Amino acid sequence: MRGLSVLRFFRVTATLLLVQRSIKAWTSCSLRPQNRPRLMSLNLAAHERTIAIEQVSSKARALDVFVFRGFQVSVAQFLKENEAEWTEEQAIDELMKGYDDKGDPVKWQESPDELPVHFVAISQQEGVDDTNGVVGIVRAQACNVKNIPLDKAIRPPASVSPFTTKCDPHIYLSNLCVDSRVRRQGIGSALLLKVMKYARDMSQDQIVLWVDCKLLGPIQLYQAHGFTVQEKMDGEYKMIKNSVKSGGK
Repeated sequence: MRGLSVLRFFRVTATLLLVQRSIKAWTSCSLRPQNRPRLMSLNLAAHERTIAIEQVSSKARALDVFVFRGFQVSVAQFLKENEAEWTEEQAIDELMKGYDDKGDPVKWQESPDELPVHFVAISQQEGVDDTNGVVGIVRAQACNVKNIPLDKAIRPPASVSPFTTKCDPHIYLSNLCVDSRVRRQGIGSALLLKVMKYARDMSQDQIVLWVDCKLLGPIQLYQAHGFTVQEKMDGEYKMIKNSVKSGGK
């Protein structure tokens, strides 16, 4: 009987050692750096199927941008707060007075070619019903005027230094923002790439933006896409990306 107990002890010990080695081997393999890019690519591929980038081309989508930025209430909230019977279309018209059916301001003082455009990231995920899926936005404006009066040479929103009256043609990028719930998933990069394509379509070779010096995350994002710091003013960096048409940095 004693011999059987000793034999059973050795069998159990050997089994435990085998299980321990298997776990160790599996863990070391899963943590190897060469395995990480594949996992990352799989995650990005899955994410790309749920995110779409589009240009705002309707009054309803323009309202979604305002709701996303906190400048306006959603249609659902408006209908809830008003006792009168409104249709969704009437509510959108009421909330977006001064904007046409494409979501552009009716009274635009500058050249039509310099009308700002918005690009939005649309998610199919749940929990963003208040903005109809909008989880990211960016604004782009073509600035073609070379000579600008001093009283209009302000920044931001204008991308011209107040110490100069000249400005080379460029795309002014502003209001890049991604919902905190879906950050670090490539949405900011996707919006930037859309603006770069827009710049090429507009035959513009330069993109200009201003960013708070303390926002290290956005600064690193811009630098990763070829933007460089040109100057600092009032706690903000002026960053520029050149050679956009050729795809260079």
